[in-house]
Amino acid sequence: MKGFESIAKTLDGMVENPVIIFDSEMRVLAHSNEQFSELNISEKKMKKMIYEGYPIYGLDISFEEDEYHLTIEPIEVVNRIQAYLGILEFNRDMTKLDFIALESAANTLRLEILKETAVNEAKLRYKDDLISGNYNSVQSIYDRGHILGWDLRKKYLLGFFNLSWKNDKKHDNNAEWSLESRNIVKTIIDRIAYHHTTGHISLIKGEEVIVFWPVIENEAYQ
Repeated sequence: MKGFESIAKTLDGMVENPVIIFDSEMRVLAHSNEQFSELNISEKKMKKMIYEGYPIYGLDISFEEDEYHLTIEPIEVVNRIQAYLGILEFNRDMTKLDFIALESAANTLRLEILKETAVNEAKLRYKDDLISGNYNSVQSIYDRGHILGWDLRKKYLLGFFNLSWKNDKKHDNNAEWSLESRNIVKTIIDRIAYHHTTGHISLIKGEEVIVFWPVIENEAYQ
């Protein structure tokens, strides 16, 4: 999110007001001032404004027992709102030049999100290639692992977790249930690993959750 923070701070310097970047569910992604790092906005209230069809929205919010106006522009990328760029009129009211600066920053943010999307897609492709055996040398394995932040020169214990039904009763939406369950299992494994090891790798491949657990010398495993 370093690029997001840079965009927020640059825009702050131009409009002389705090800048906050939210994700699609109105959670703070980046900000220009730590004081506004936990600014909470009702998602329901925000979506009501979005459905009204305006390109830029104004929202009155309470902060530290005072009322302030928040000017927000939705950041739509690939036909979906990915983020919101907001200017809080904390120091002064917005001017015409401020709106021009907001639009310029919004375009920069769209490009930043596109770049991150491309990087994430490339990483996903590298993951699939590694798991599927689609590589041409051992060095290629190390190189692709390095891009993903994986140290594949280490020794790992390998675990496969496959989820299945306890009985013959099926869920209304089997595919959705299966994907959600695998994501839950992966999250639980990641939380456990956080307290017990460093550098573990977990990923979802098809119907399985695959875990690479780092081997520590002279430590017994069961």
